[in-house]
Amino acid sequence: MALTSVVLCFSIFGGIRGIHSPPQQEEQDTSTAFVDLGSLEQVSTGTMNCLEQNQNWMGPDVTRNNPEAVKSLESWNQLPATKSTKASGQPNLVFLMMIYQTIVFPKAWETLLSEPDAKGGMLIHSKLKANVPSFFQEYLMEEKVENDRCKNHNVVLRMMNLTMTKSPDFTHVAVVSGDTLPIKPLSHMYADLLAEGASRFCADAQYGRAETYFIMGRDHVAFLDQNKDSLRLLIDKASSEFSTLVHPACTDEDMFYWPLQQRAEKGYEKVVGSCPMLTDWSHTDKYWSFNVEKCNCPELLNSKKELGNCNHPSVFYDISAKAVQEIFASEGGHWYLRKFTGDAVKMPGDKVVGDTVNKVDGKEPLDNAASMELKRRMKSKGTQLFMIGGPIPTIDIAKNLKETLHSAFEEQRKKGSTKATKLFDEALTLMKEFPSS
Repeated sequence: MALTSVVLCFSIFGGIRGIHSPPQQEEQDTSTAFVDLGSLEQVSTGTMNCLEQNQNWMGPDVTRNNPEAVKSLESWNQLPATKSTKASGQPNLVFLMMIYQTIVFPKAWETLLSEPDAKGGMLIHSKLKANVPSFFQEYLMEEKVENDRCKNHNVVLRMMNLTMTKSPDFTHVAVVSGDTLPIKPLSHMYADLLAEGASRFCADAQYGRAETYFIMGRDHVAFLDQNKDSLRLLIDKASSEFSTLVHPACTDEDMFYWPLQQRAEKGYEKVVGSCPMLTDWSHTDKYWSFNVEKCNCPELLNSKKELGNCNHPSVFYDISAKAVQEIFASEGGHWYLRKFTGDAVKMPGDKVVGDTVNKVDGKEPLDNAASMELKRRMKSKGTQLFMIGGPIPTIDIAKNLKETLHSAFEEQRKKGSTKATKLFDEALTLMKEFPSS
């Protein structure tokens, strides 16, 4: 079976490069991959969805006696779809990361991007002069694009353009932040995208918006890159906050999901409702508060944190060892978790973030623990990836191990080893316990 290529993009200053390949790990991640949220038309029941805050911010709309918006949407839906040439073979994933200045969990990200057989890259945009480890230097963008909280759409569009140019064989991009903690290895992400390759958004169907951290397929990336002027015009007409410099609304949440969903309803490439980013909107009546429920992570929810509100999700300071196991084992469909202190995310009272946060039980750095957990869950070469519908055939582990053992023991026989025959027979007996692909 051909694997889909995927691109994950991080934004700062620089190019996209390949991924290192460190020694293989023994354990693979076998948790459920893609989790569909169901119909995007379904609206959470019993929630006000931060109605008081949203009185002047209802997301994109063309029904408010706005003929210009209607005309823009009609023109938008008549644009021809873009069918780009897709790469075949192993996934090619590019992360688009937008940071303020630093990466909060650099060890975890380096581990994720160093998984054996991983193909893909990263692009990083930093608002200030970047302060990142040497591993990430080659990923930095060479230019700065003006951006701010909830006003990152131009950065994302520019990163998409650079990805089209610098990584022509990509299949998907994934948008992440500097405080994002990866909780699934790349092998899991590949299986996930094989199960469902459509662009996915953590959508708020009530207001026609989605969280900023989405995964977008190659055809959608190419389409938005070619039609970015029409996209800006559409949102300018349909979204009341697009042109507002100081506004509680979030243009990023309007800019990508709603325009593509409108076209999907007309029969173009589909989008699906799925939340790759785990954010904690519990303690609020925000639409996205359902997201954390899918994680089944009670220990995480009980962690030391600043509670979220209608303006932002909860900010974690310290989580327990049990919470670490919960999030990595979760079958909620999440690839990563935020929000954490660091990289411009401050503690209450604008306290400077020190060495007392982002720990496991207040001791070991969470970055270290996450890196080790990712290594433990990486697939071994010659094992199987698991997705909805069963295993993906890769290499017949029993056959290859048998051949390897046979070669090794033949060499021992030539050296006159008296134990070789007995050991080889025992090894063949063990082979029966390995499932063949």
